Amino acid sequence: MWLRRWRGESPRAILDPAEFADVESVRSRLAEVARERAQLLAGLTDADLERVVAYVNAKGEEWRYPLGRMMQHVVNHSTYHRGQVVTMLRQLGADAPSTDLLLYDDALAARPS
Repeated sequence: MWLRRWRGESPRAILDPAEFADVESVRSRLAEVARERAQLLAGLTDADLERVVAYVNAKGEEWRYPLGRMMQHVVNHSTYHRGQVVTMLRQLGADAPSTDLLLYDDALAARPS
């Protein structure tokens, strides 16, 4: 949704679960989004981060923010959702993974090249 907003679109529909009937369809869509995001990011300049982007949300409300702030919002908001998932896993009795950014950095650094 946010990638489309960054491109000047205003998606209003929620994803159709029928499009994601199996794990491979989810992987395929995530790979597509990753490619599109990388392409958009590769073409950005510092000035683009200050450019105000307008969009209409699912409630029909119009919002306007600088592109850089919108990108920061996405990263920040994803932290909120990771916390929600961990809480739900713990409520189910699962051993939930850490969402600590520094531990994530440590895990990446420990990966073999």
